[in-house]
Amino acid sequence: MNRKVRLGVAVCVSMLLAAFLVVATHADDGATYVGAAKCKMCHNKADEGQVWTKWQESKHAKAFATLKTDEAKAVAEKAGVATAPSEAPECLRCHVTAYEKDKPLPADIKMEDGVQCESCHGPESAHFAAAKKALADKSIPQVLSGAPKEETCKKCHNPESPTYKEFNFKSFSEKIAHPNPLRKAPKS
Repeated sequence: MNRKVRLGVAVCVSMLLAAFLVVATHADDGATYVGAAKCKMCHNKADEGQVWTKWQESKHAKAFATLKTDEAKAVAEKAGVATAPSEAPECLRCHVTAYEKDKPLPADIKMEDGVQCESCHGPESAHFAAAKKALADKSIPQVLSGAPKEETCKKCHNPESPTYKEFNFKSFSEKIAHPNPLRKAPKS
């Protein structure tokens, strides 16, 4: 094999290894939350579908605000929630990203941002770090966030919720879809 071919093979193997390592790191349980403000930095370009703006206009983004409404107070009272819904752990666990009773929120998560990107896609510290590297070095492959799974949604969209309505993953996913038009849709 001549030198150019060996070099080309080495570069391809290196890129594949880098992609594997980035994906493996992204799937690592050690990932931390970075918050929707960091997502906006890359995911709000008009030609890429303004993903962040679509989230900002969604019910998910307004999930915490709904807890301050009279309707939420009535639902909470009927469900036997002793405190205001906007302070009740049983409400906050689904209306605020990364909420855990008796633990502070991660530094970059704000309650008022409701159900952020990472509630569905998972903690994105590895994705964010890899994206920063890819911006500096265009030879580094893109790192995709995890696609939300039905089990993830059902952690909140389930009969334990006092406002539960029949959950259909396919139709609910279509309602909140925010595809990037520059990427090809995955084959079914």
